[in-house]
Amino acid sequence: MDRLTRSTHGESQIRLLLTIISYEWRAYWRRFARSGLRAGNQGITLIVSALVLIKYLLLLQTATIDLERGNTTLLESLLAVVFLAWLFPLAGIARDSVATRNWLHLPLSAQKRFIVRICSLCIPPAAWMVIFGSLAICYPLGHAAKAHAGIVAGLLLIAMSWFTGLTISHLVNIPVWRKLFWLVLLALLLIVGLEVISGSPIHSLLPTYLVARAALGKQTWLALGTLATLTVITGVAAFWSYRKSLEAAPQRAIPRVMAFVSFSLPGRLGGLVAKDFGYFRRLLDTHMGLAAAVLGNVYILTAKDPSQSIFWSFIVIVFLPNAALAFNSFGLDNQAGLGRYTLFPPRGRSILLSKNLAYLMILSVEVLPMIVLAAWRLGVVAGALGFVEAAALACAYLTWGNWMSVSHPLKMHFFHFANSSAALADALAGIILAACPAS
Repeated sequence: MDRLTRSTHGESQIRLLLTIISYEWRAYWRRFARSGLRAGNQGITLIVSALVLIKYLLLLQTATIDLERGNTTLLESLLAVVFLAWLFPLAGIARDSVATRNWLHLPLSAQKRFIVRICSLCIPPAAWMVIFGSLAICYPLGHAAKAHAGIVAGLLLIAMSWFTGLTISHLVNIPVWRKLFWLVLLALLLIVGLEVISGSPIHSLLPTYLVARAALGKQTWLALGTLATLTVITGVAAFWSYRKSLEAAPQRAIPRVMAFVSFSLPGRLGGLVAKDFGYFRRLLDTHMGLAAAVLGNVYILTAKDPSQSIFWSFIVIVFLPNAALAFNSFGLDNQAGLGRYTLFPPRGRSILLSKNLAYLMILSVEVLPMIVLAAWRLGVVAGALGFVEAAALACAYLTWGNWMSVSHPLKMHFFHFANSSAALADALAGIILAACPAS
């Protein structure tokens, strides 16, 4: 009788899980249909995705030939791309699923809520693309000397990447862990940057290297055991961080600005600029630009003979993730914030000017140290040319971004990547136009 009761209870729990996931599916596609995506943007998305897919498949074919010859450089690079691909979409997709706090009233255990969380993150098309691209890495691994070991190692890396992305998407919503996470990420960036530049033996500890070793049959069991251990650790971390995110109290809108940005400017723009700067600082796009700037500084400081072209390329790379800041004015404002604009009330020129000044302040913090270091290591002329390049890029981005801010305002979320899919064609055009001064 007890066994029958447990069986019936288990079936009801499974039906409840399937029902919740089906509602998640319907809710996502209903929001997707109402988002107002234009046919042109859907077309440009399809074209860009097809081009990226073709290039990726060609690289997989090349990696297969190199792996048969014992060269794993390209394979490790593609594995690193797969690892990173699981980090960024999850941070952006996380907001597209129904808030998991709404499930707390349901008779579900934490484990079952975690399963629903995982399934809901697989609904958006971006997740399908990442899953397909990740599984495609098994093609070159299947032609390695130890094909079975290589495929198992690749699948372990994919699972570890998935759990790592989940952990990050949970922790960035908790203030204390968010600060600790960025400190750890900064330390890892410095370590990896120094390793890439100096070629130190730290490379042998990377998961991508372990997958390549398993595929070649070199210390196969050690590589598989290490990857399995890392996968279990990241899986436990993902579940633990999920529970922590549920236990953390929801954050109310923070009206204040951090002490180090509580500056004042003359006139009526001081408060607007401080508000925009504080908002921009809480976007993951800004943190990605800061990470690229840190890598550029590390390269200039540690390279034996730094290259001017690489320095100028780093400036372009820093500007790319910060494009969303120039392309949007009200994306991070809630209804109360928009209501305060009507009470102020500022002119449209003042609103765009405050956004532009905050954007320039963010870019100054990221780019100016790199320019100063370049002037020291490469000469004053190289530093001056880098400054001219940065100024031209800033003007180009702001020129297009001001038009985008008025014509295509988009909703953004704190501590997530900006979503510009509703105006993808215009955003791509702006990025291409803005990159022209650096070409």
